[in-house]
Amino acid sequence: ELKGETAAKTTTAPNTDTDGDKVDVHKTAETIKEMIDRFKFKYPSFELADAEDDKAEKTAPAKTEVAFEVGDSVVIKEGVLENFEGTISEIDTEAKTAVVNITNMFGESTPTTVELSAIRKNS
Repeated sequence: ELKGETAAKTTTAPNTDTDGDKVDVHKTAETIKEMIDRFKFKYPSFELADAEDDKAEKTAPAKTEVAFEVGDSVVIKEGVLENFEGTISEIDTEAKTAVVNITNMFGESTPTTVELSAIRKNS
């Protein structure tokens, strides 16, 4: 608790304080807005971030251009599976990986996650 400040009451139920007294929510919101305006007056360079903008930034994935599409026939060009051929079944642009279904000589398909940089289109 700061010197000269009173502890804020926490709300335990809608429109009531911890003692069960009725609280005018609209008046409380107005009081908070006034406090923010006074704070902004003291600190003009301070800006409150818009909660909706923050939410959009966090939920919007970064768009990454990829040269591959689901269904493309590809060859793995490096690693232990070098020169294996397969078909892309999934692309994760955020992780920069693809799931390639590699078919072995018995006709069985094995899904394998590889980095996009480790594959090339089959010509």
